[in-house]
Amino acid sequence: MIVLITQILFTFTALWAKYNLLENESFADSLTGSWLFIYISVYLVATFMQLYVFKVTNIFKAMAFFSGLSLILTVAAGYFLLDEILDWRDNISIILVISALCIINCEKKEESEK
Repeated sequence: MIVLITQILFTFTALWAKYNLLENESFADSLTGSWLFIYISVYLVATFMQLYVFKVTNIFKAMAFFSGLSLILTVAAGYFLLDEILDWRDNISIILVISALCIINCEKKEESEK
């Protein structure tokens, strides 16, 4: 549950920053907004939640969860919020990356059992 909440916070802050940077006319204007303080605060909370997960679980399993979930959330958020449509090469790449993360997670599990 913490992994899901953490990744949602990371995805939310990334999309929010992208939105605010695109809405302002100049980069300097975007850095003077109050949104930046909230962005940094939420990002720090998500980072500490991620560090907590790394502390209490197997790091290989946690990394696979974080990586796979962040990839899925980023693609879904880009599609639903930004109307980004990926082509077939991007979709195949995403499937291969998630498959590789599953394989890496399984291999590390087997090695730790030996």
